[in-house]
Amino acid sequence: MAGAPQMEVITSEPCPFCHHKTLTLRQAEREVPYFGNVVLFSMDCDHCKYHKSDLELEQSAGRPIKHAFSLASEEDLRVRVVKSSTATIRVPRIGSIEPGETANGYIT
Repeated sequence: MAGAPQMEVITSEPCPFCHHKTLTLRQAEREVPYFGNVVLFSMDCDHCKYHKSDLELEQSAGRPIKHAFSLASEEDLRVRVVKSSTATIRVPRIGSIEPGETANGYIT
């Protein structure tokens, strides 16, 4: 796949839950329109099936960033969402997605 992000992989790390050395760590950088460079992280344990994923915007440097998007047409429902594990997504009159201990980051 052309333009695929280069993935760094570290295997056989100790899992923070079961402590077996079956954890795989993955990290990649990806350019996302309107957000810039995004660093993607994940951890997966082959023994206990623990999974954690997250992402960080390089430009935020740890500071909270607010992005607002208004839907104007049906086409806007196809927008890509970039969410870290600490982000909150609010949709007026529908609900919200709140961060928590088990929250993961993702790009839709």
